[in-house]
Amino acid sequence: MLLEQGAIIWAVDPFKDNGEGRPWLVIGNSEAPFHGEQYICLALTSKTYHDEALPLREDDYDDAPLSMQSHIMPWSVATIERKDIERYVTAVGRHPLEKALERLGRYIDIDD
Repeated sequence: MLLEQGAIIWAVDPFKDNGEGRPWLVIGNSEAPFHGEQYICLALTSKTYHDEALPLREDDYDDAPLSMQSHIMPWSVATIERKDIERYVTAVGRHPLEKALERLGRYIDIDD
């Protein structure tokens, strides 16, 4: 399965010991090392208490929206291995993807 930027997948959360899954937004592109085997992703959450989280609106999706109101956590970056991906869920358009990447860039001091 080759995933594009903007894909939302369900995969194991590498930050949890119990093997629970969560939705992830693929932000890496084909220039990333091992793209197709590993994907650079941002975690999504349904929690609303993270002030810096970016909410996803229904019109942000290219495919069907997630079943729960979700938010992108641009500070929660992980490399997800293909073997840990359970399924493709949906995809977002360019606007929310670019907004998340811009926010991540601010966190790591990337100049425009």
